[in-house]
Parts: sequence; structure tokens; C-alpha cells
Amino acid sequence: MVATDVLPPTIAAAPRPLPAACDACADAAMIRAMYDAYARRDLLDVVSCFAPDVVIRQSTHLPWGGMYRGLDRVREFYDTLMEHVDSRFEVQEVLPAGERVIVSGRTRGIARRTGAAFDLRATHVYELRRGKVIRMESYVDTPGMIAVL
Repeated sequence: MVATDVLPPTIAAAPRPLPAACDACADAAMIRAMYDAYARRDLLDVVSCFAPDVVIRQSTHLPWGGMYRGLDRVREFYDTLMEHVDSRFEVQEVLPAGERVIVSGRTRGIARRTGAAFDLRATHVYELRRGKVIRMESYVDTPGMIAVL
């Protein structure tokens, strides 16, 4: 054991950096909070989780699909999604994986045009930098979603 009184003051007082595992846990907690905000339909809180240079990707076979770049487009992505479906995402698992957080679960809801209900598996992969989402890739059972739209 080393007593701090024998270490130079700059070493004894220097804060220790948090291990990467702590960063991954903080990122996972932020992603969970983002899902809570989406459940409340608080899009301001949702958008606040994204970096200014974020990129969102969703299958182009869906009406809200494509690639969205930047914060203005994040809001457009969610607005377009909600124009077509009234959905809730049930988070079943959150896996921190270094700079990524992988979320698996189910999306449940109603297609607005047809009134058809859906209950589909979905996975979201987030890449984070300094506590903000810089990339989101959304994977859903696309044929199942198309069938209800």
C-alpha cells in the first residue's frame, strides 16, 4: 500500500479516469432514458440524446425509412414514423458494447392508415461519442411491418 504523503502532490491529487466499462454503462443508461422519453412522446428529450452530426438509418422499404443526417432530420424521422404508426417500443435487452449500445425488443402498435395492429421484433444499434448518439441503425421485421401498413 502506498501512502499519498510520499507521492508528489500532483500524482496524489490527480483524478483517476473512469474505466471504459463505466462509460458504456452511462451510455446504456442514457439510451434507456431516451426510450422512456419516446414512451412519453417527449421528442425534445429524445432529440437531446443525439449529436449534431448524427446519422439515422432505417430500411428504405418503410415510409419513414432512409438515411437522416443532423438534428433537424432526427425530428423529421420521428415525426414521419409517428405519422404512419402509433407504436410503443418494449425494451427487452440493452447491451453495452464499447462505443455501441445494442437494444433489442418489440415494437407494438397500430398502423394509422389501416388500423392493423402489429407486434414485431426490432433491434436498434447506437454508436455514441462523448455521451451523444452519432449513429442509429434501426432493424425491424420489415415484411411484417409492410404487411400492416
